[in-house]
Amino acid sequence: MRCPVCGLKIRGDECRYCHTRLDDVYQSSNHAARALRRTDPKRARDEVVYTTYVPNDVKKTKLRVLTWTLGYVGANDFLVGRFLRGWFKLVSTVLIFASVIVLVIGEINALAFTDTFQTISEILAFPASFAFLMWVLDCFGVIFNRYKIPVVLGGSHE
Repeated sequence: MRCPVCGLKIRGDECRYCHTRLDDVYQSSNHAARALRRTDPKRARDEVVYTTYVPNDVKKTKLRVLTWTLGYVGANDFLVGRFLRGWFKLVSTVLIFASVIVLVIGEINALAFTDTFQTISEILAFPASFAFLMWVLDCFGVIFNRYKIPVVLGGSHE
C-alpha cells in the first residue's frame, strides 16, 4: 500500500518518510473528510488526503456499481465527496446531449446554418471526451484498487 500523505510504499507499520501509521489509514473516514470540507475548508486542505484504501464508511460494492453504471455522469464522485469532479462529469454529459440536440435540429431544419450547428455541437462535445476518459480511468481504478478516495486519517478525526 502507498502512503496517502507522501506517496511512498508503506513497509511495516508506518511510512518511513512521513511516519503515517498503517492503523490510521485503516481507521480513516470518508464521512469525516466530507464533513470537514463543509465546515472548515482551510483545515480540510491540510487534513484531507486521498487514498486507494476504501474506508469502512464507503461500501465497496456500491462504489463499483455506481462507477460502472452511472460513473459517466459522476455518481461515484458524488458518493465519495469529489464534488468538483462529479459536477464536471455531469455538466459534460448535459453538454453532449445538448450537442446531439443541436445537431438534430440543424439536420431537421436543414438551415443554411448547418455548419454553424455542427461547429457548436463539436465545441459542446469537447468536454464530454474528457468526462468519458475520466470515467474509463475510474472504472479501471475501481477494478485495480487505484481509485482515490478523500479521507481523514484515523488519528485526525477523533
